Amino acid sequence: MLKLFGICVIFGGILGGIVSWNEDRRRKICDMVLVEQFVSHAVYRLETEKVYVAELLEVTGAKSDRLRGTFRDIVAKMQKNDCPYGEQIWTEGWRKHRTEWNFSEQFLILVIECQKGLFGDNLRENIDILKHIREQMQIQIQEEKAQWREKQKVVTPVGILGGIMIVIILL
Repeated sequence: MLKLFGICVIFGGILGGIVSWNEDRRRKICDMVLVEQFVSHAVYRLETEKVYVAELLEVTGAKSDRLRGTFRDIVAKMQKNDCPYGEQIWTEGWRKHRTEWNFSEQFLILVIECQKGLFGDNLRENIDILKHIREQMQIQIQEEKAQWREKQKVVTPVGILGGIMIVIILL
Protein backbone atom coordinates (compact mmCIF):
# COMPACT_ATOMS: atom_id res chain seq x y z
CA MET A 1 0.00 0.00 0.00
CA LEU A 2 2.86 2.35 0.84
CA LYS A 3 4.49 1.64 -2.52
CA LEU A 4 1.27 2.52 -4.32
CA PHE A 5 1.02 5.76 -2.40
CA GLY A 6 4.65 6.58 -3.24
CA ILE A 7 4.12 5.87 -6.93
CA CYS A 8 1.01 8.08 -6.95
CA VAL A 9 2.94 10.90 -5.27
CA ILE A 10 5.71 10.62 -7.87
CA PHE A 11 3.24 10.64 -10.78
CA GLY A 12 1.38 13.55 -9.18
CA GLY A 13 4.64 15.48 -8.89
CA ILE A 14 5.46 14.83 -12.53
CA LEU A 15 2.01 15.98 -13.62
CA GLY A 16 2.28 19.05 -11.40
CA GLY A 17 5.64 19.88 -13.01
CA ILE A 18 4.12 19.56 -16.47
CA VAL A 19 1.25 21.89 -15.56
CA SER A 20 3.66 24.38 -13.97
CA TRP A 21 5.89 24.36 -17.04
CA ASN A 22 2.87 24.92 -19.26
CA GLU A 23 1.71 27.91 -17.19
CA ASP A 24 5.19 29.48 -17.17
CA ARG A 25 5.42 29.16 -20.93
CA ARG A 26 1.95 30.66 -21.43
CA ARG A 27 2.77 33.53 -19.07
CA LYS A 28 6.00 34.21 -20.96
CA ILE A 29 4.11 34.49 -24.24
CA CYS A 30 1.50 36.80 -22.65
CA ASP A 31 4.28 39.03 -21.30
CA MET A 32 5.92 39.19 -24.71
CA VAL A 33 2.60 40.18 -26.29
CA LEU A 34 2.08 42.84 -23.60
CA VAL A 35 5.43 44.49 -24.34
CA GLU A 36 4.78 44.25 -28.08
CA GLN A 37 1.43 46.02 -27.51
CA PHE A 38 3.29 48.76 -25.65
CA VAL A 39 5.57 49.26 -28.66
CA SER A 40 2.55 49.34 -30.99
CA HIS A 41 0.87 51.90 -28.74
CA ALA A 42 4.05 53.97 -28.65
CA VAL A 43 4.22 53.98 -32.45
CA TYR A 44 0.59 55.07 -32.68
CA ARG A 45 0.96 57.83 -30.08
CA LEU A 46 4.17 59.13 -31.65
CA GLU A 47 2.59 59.17 -35.10
CA THR A 48 -0.61 60.93 -34.05
CA GLU A 49 0.62 63.32 -31.37
CA LYS A 50 3.84 64.41 -29.79
CA VAL A 51 3.96 62.76 -26.40
CA TYR A 52 6.64 62.63 -23.73
CA VAL A 53 8.09 59.26 -22.84
CA ALA A 54 7.15 59.57 -19.15
CA GLU A 55 3.49 60.16 -20.09
CA LEU A 56 3.57 57.25 -22.52
CA LEU A 57 4.96 54.93 -19.85
CA GLU A 58 2.41 55.99 -17.23
CA VAL A 59 -0.59 55.50 -19.51
CA THR A 60 0.56 52.22 -21.05
CA GLY A 61 1.71 50.66 -17.79
CA ALA A 62 -1.86 50.33 -16.54
CA LYS A 63 -2.33 46.96 -18.30
CA SER A 64 -0.19 44.87 -15.96
CA ASP A 65 1.13 45.21 -12.42
CA ARG A 66 4.60 44.06 -13.40
CA LEU A 67 4.68 46.38 -16.41
CA ARG A 68 3.44 49.23 -14.22
CA GLY A 69 6.18 48.48 -11.68
CA THR A 70 8.91 48.43 -14.31
CA PHE A 71 7.67 51.63 -15.92
CA ARG A 72 7.20 53.30 -12.51
CA ASP A 73 10.88 52.68 -11.69
CA ILE A 74 11.98 54.07 -15.06
CA VAL A 75 9.78 57.18 -14.72
CA ALA A 76 10.95 57.75 -11.12
CA LYS A 77 14.59 57.70 -12.24
CA MET A 78 13.80 60.02 -15.12
CA GLN A 79 12.10 62.48 -12.77
CA LYS A 80 14.99 62.39 -10.30
CA ASN A 81 17.38 63.32 -13.11
CA ASP A 82 19.88 60.76 -11.77
CA CYS A 83 21.14 60.25 -15.27
CA PRO A 84 20.94 62.74 -18.13
CA TYR A 85 20.40 59.99 -20.71
CA GLY A 86 16.98 58.37 -20.98
CA GLU A 87 18.47 55.51 -22.95
CA GLN A 88 20.65 54.53 -20.02
CA ILE A 89 17.74 54.72 -17.57
CA TRP A 90 15.61 52.54 -19.88
CA THR A 91 18.35 49.94 -20.18
CA GLU A 92 19.07 49.87 -16.43
CA GLY A 93 15.34 49.63 -15.62
CA TRP A 94 14.80 46.60 -17.83
CA ARG A 95 18.00 44.91 -16.70
CA LYS A 96 16.94 45.43 -13.08
CA HIS A 97 13.54 43.83 -13.69
CA ARG A 98 14.69 41.11 -16.08
CA THR A 99 14.11 38.28 -13.57
CA GLU A 100 10.42 39.22 -13.26
CA TRP A 101 9.82 38.95 -16.99
CA ASN A 102 11.42 35.62 -17.98
CA PHE A 103 12.14 36.82 -21.53
CA SER A 104 14.59 35.13 -23.82
CA GLU A 105 17.85 37.00 -24.29
CA GLN A 106 16.91 37.93 -27.87
CA PHE A 107 13.58 39.41 -26.82
CA LEU A 108 15.18 41.32 -23.94
CA ILE A 109 17.65 42.83 -26.41
CA LEU A 110 14.70 43.98 -28.54
CA VAL A 111 13.03 45.54 -25.49
CA ILE A 112 16.22 47.37 -24.59
CA GLU A 113 16.62 48.50 -28.21
CA CYS A 114 13.31 50.34 -27.85
CA GLN A 115 15.27 53.07 -26.11
CA LYS A 116 16.59 54.16 -29.51
CA GLY A 117 13.04 54.76 -30.69
CA LEU A 118 11.81 56.35 -27.49
CA PHE A 119 14.71 58.69 -26.76
CA GLY A 120 16.02 59.53 -30.23
CA ASP A 121 16.21 63.05 -31.64
CA ASN A 122 14.37 62.58 -34.94
CA LEU A 123 10.67 61.71 -34.60
CA ARG A 124 10.41 60.01 -38.01
CA GLU A 125 13.46 57.83 -37.29
CA ASN A 126 12.09 56.99 -33.84
CA ILE A 127 8.84 55.76 -35.35
CA ASP A 128 10.68 53.72 -37.98
CA ILE A 129 12.92 52.15 -35.34
CA LEU A 130 9.94 51.23 -33.15
CA LYS A 131 8.07 49.76 -36.14
CA HIS A 132 11.09 47.60 -36.98
CA ILE A 133 11.41 46.47 -33.36
CA ARG A 134 7.69 45.69 -33.27
CA GLU A 135 8.05 43.49 -36.36
CA GLN A 136 10.99 41.66 -34.80
CA MET A 137 9.00 41.18 -31.58
CA GLN A 138 6.09 39.73 -33.53
CA ILE A 139 8.46 37.26 -35.17
CA GLN A 140 9.87 36.25 -31.77
CA ILE A 141 6.35 35.82 -30.39
CA GLN A 142 5.31 33.64 -33.32
CA GLU A 143 8.41 31.47 -32.87
CA GLU A 144 7.69 31.13 -29.15
CA LYS A 145 4.09 30.16 -29.83
CA ALA A 146 5.21 27.57 -32.40
CA GLN A 147 7.66 26.04 -29.91
CA TRP A 148 4.94 25.99 -27.24
CA ARG A 149 2.50 24.22 -29.59
CA GLU A 150 5.12 21.61 -30.50
CA LYS A 151 5.86 20.89 -26.86
CA GLN A 152 2.13 20.83 -26.08
CA LYS A 153 1.80 17.96 -28.54
CA VAL A 154 4.12 15.94 -26.31
CA VAL A 155 3.06 17.25 -22.90
CA THR A 156 -0.69 16.66 -23.29
CA PRO A 157 -0.48 12.92 -24.06
CA VAL A 158 2.11 12.42 -21.30
CA GLY A 159 -0.22 14.14 -18.83
CA ILE A 160 -3.18 12.07 -19.92
CA LEU A 161 -1.22 8.81 -19.75
CA GLY A 162 0.15 9.76 -16.34
CA GLY A 163 -3.37 10.39 -15.06
CA ILE A 164 -4.57 7.09 -16.45
CA MET A 165 -1.64 5.30 -14.79
CA ILE A 166 -2.47 6.85 -11.42
CA VAL A 167 -6.09 5.71 -11.75
CA ILE A 168 -4.99 2.19 -12.73
CA ILE A 169 -2.54 1.98 -9.82
CA LEU A 170 -5.13 3.19 -7.31
CA LEU A 171 -7.69 0.63 -8.53
